[in-house]
Amino acid sequence: MARGPEALAEPPRFPLDRTGRAHTEESRAKISAANKGNVPWNRGRKHSEETRRKIAEATRNAMLARKERQAAERERMRLEEPEQYAEAHARASAHLGEPPAEDPEYRARRAKATVSNETRKRLSEAMKAKWSSHSAERRLKIAEAIRRKWQDPDYRNKTVLGIRLAHKSGRYAERMSPEATAEWKSKISSSMRERWQDKMYRDQQLRSAQGRPSRPPVGGLPSNEPDAIAMILKGVGELPGFADGQKLE
Repeated sequence: MARGPEALAEPPRFPLDRTGRAHTEESRAKISAANKGNVPWNRGRKHSEETRRKIAEATRNAMLARKERQAAERERMRLEEPEQYAEAHARASAHLGEPPAEDPEYRARRAKATVSNETRKRLSEAMKAKWSSHSAERRLKIAEAIRRKWQDPDYRNKTVLGIRLAHKSGRYAERMSPEATAEWKSKISSSMRERWQDKMYRDQQLRSAQGRPSRPPVGGLPSNEPDAIAMILKGVGELPGFADGQKLE
C-alpha cells in the first residue's frame, strides 16, 4: 500500500506488554496505580563511566538508524511516488527559514488554540517576574560592581571609545527621537557638571590630561587650576553627544 508524505515522520510509540501489544488505557492506569508510592531502585544512584559510555553509544546508534530509515523512506518515495515526493519537498522548502509566526498554517492553528485562564495567569506571573525591576539591594550590588570595573583604566577607555564610535556611526540616532536625544544630552551634561564638583575626580582628570600628549592643546594646559579646568571642560563640551553651544561650566 502506498504511503504519503506523513510516512516520513516516526509513528507514535506506546508501552508494550510482554506479547508486543500496546497497553490499553485501563492497563496503563492499573500499572500507574500499582507503582504509585514505590521508590525506584536506582533513585539516588549515579551511572558509572562505563554505563554512561554505553548509553551514549546506544543513543548515537539509535539516532543514526533513525536517520537511515528516514533517508531510505525518502529515497523510496522519490523513486516509487515521485509526485507525492515532489509535493512534500516543495511544501517543506516553502517554509524553510520562515518564522513560525508568518506561516499561514501555523497562524491558523494558533487561532484555534485555546488557553485556560489558569495557564494565562501562570504565564502572566512568569513574565512579570522576569521583567520586574531589580530590588534596591540588587541595584546597589550592580552599581558597586560597575564602579569597581570603572576603576580599571583599560576597561573605562574601551567602553568610552565604544560609546563614542556607536554615536558617531548614527546607530543611536536612528533609534532616538529628537526629544529623547535632547533629554539624553542634557542628562549627560548635568552628570558631568556634578562629577566635576568632586575634587578627587577633578584632580584625577587633570593629571590624566597632563600626561596625555595627544589631547592637550598646543602649549599644554595652563599652570593655574581654574584656567586648566575651564580648558578641559571646553574640550569635553565639544565632544560628540553634546548639543551645539551646550558647554559644561
